[in-house]
Amino acid sequence: MSHNRSPLAALVTGVEHSGTTHLASLIKCHPKIRGGFECGVLLAKFPKDLATLSPFFDWLKEQGDRQWSLSDEQAEQVTLATDWDEVYCRICEFSHLFRPGDLLLDKCPAYTQSLNSVLKKVDRPCFVTVKRIVAQYSSFKKRGFKLDKFIDHYLAYTSGLLAALPTHHDQIMMIWHDQLVQQPLIIMEKVFEKMGLEMPIAEIETHLIENLNRHSQPRLGSFNYQGLEEIYKSLSEEEVAALSLVSLDNKIETLFQIL
Repeated sequence: MSHNRSPLAALVTGVEHSGTTHLASLIKCHPKIRGGFECGVLLAKFPKDLATLSPFFDWLKEQGDRQWSLSDEQAEQVTLATDWDEVYCRICEFSHLFRPGDLLLDKCPAYTQSLNSVLKKVDRPCFVTVKRIVAQYSSFKKRGFKLDKFIDHYLAYTSGLLAALPTHHDQIMMIWHDQLVQQPLIIMEKVFEKMGLEMPIAEIETHLIENLNRHSQPRLGSFNYQGLEEIYKSLSEEEVAALSLVSLDNKIETLFQIL
């Protein structure tokens, strides 16, 4: 793998609704970092397998101002890449989102489940967003998830994160959702330091103000984070007890402090 020629800036992953989109939008405030909807190419075993990678291969061809917008022929050319660096080079070459010298941000929540194998393919920073389990469940519950289905989903993702930590802890930076929304500039300074880039303070501040203007009313689980106490009040005793039994919050936090 040729590190120097890869346009990949970083990976962003984490359980769905844990802040991956918000974090990615803050990273893309940098004038040289761009990206469309979820990329997800590293879920394929080899570049030649990308055409069978659903729905991510189709998303590469989805058209729109903020989409990758590759043609069928261009997407096929991506599958002919000899390595993952070349995959990203070809996406940057073909997508209207990129100018010469731009970097690509690959956001894909599904990476977390198989993070160990994903990070064997690239040597870029990987930012993993994490919510406390009650906040994560609250986000899923309002989208119609049942408790047992959420627990299975949560364990699959957190197990993937924990499995990757021993080998890839130098690549991984965990971003607690509550810290990101309460202290965005402090967290983002660390994020850009990890990438070796200067933080675009003015652009990030403008983005945060625009977000607050769009969402004037605080929402549970959004970047207008109201705190765990209010979330606990919205859950039943049975839900809180079940979540406490499977919570890996403390284990994740302890491991990141040790490694």
